[in-house]
Amino acid sequence: MNYSFPDDLMGDASQRGFSMCRSLLRHSVTAFFSSTSWRQAPKRSMGSVTNRLG
Repeated sequence: MNYSFPDDLMGDASQRGFSMCRSLLRHSVTAFFSSTSWRQAPKRSMGSVTNRLG
């Protein structure tokens, strides 16, 4: 990608912002998936459903 802006200035800023957003997104996603409440809630609901069914 070629920008009309100074490459070193804008490229650095955009790269830093993009990597920061990506790491923030990854951290939030991993925190969401590793949270025990999220991991155990579906199991509990599925267990109650299967208990009701069978």
